Amino acid sequence: MLALAVLVLVFAHTVQVWIWAVSILVIAALPDLSTSFYFATVTYTTLGYGDIVLGPEARIVATFCAITGLLTFGISTAFLIGVLTRILPDVFKSDRNV
Repeated sequence: MLALAVLVLVFAHTVQVWIWAVSILVIAALPDLSTSFYFATVTYTTLGYGDIVLGPEARIVATFCAITGLLTFGISTAFLIGVLTRILPDVFKSDRNV
């Protein structure tokens, strides 16, 4: 069940990166799909290498891409904790006597 949850999350993140890559390509901020995908991936994961930058008119797109990635990774973490609490309820009991 945990492996399935991780697989679903990886798929969802991949779809979001592709959506950002195509969006960046549609606004003609970058010349081709591979560069756009690379930039979207680096920005979405908030690595921000800086080897490819957008022009001043498209920088807000990169900002939203990074914010989306940051928030989505947080939601993914919460989702995985929820799955773990269902799989291993004894580990996550809050009424344990220590």
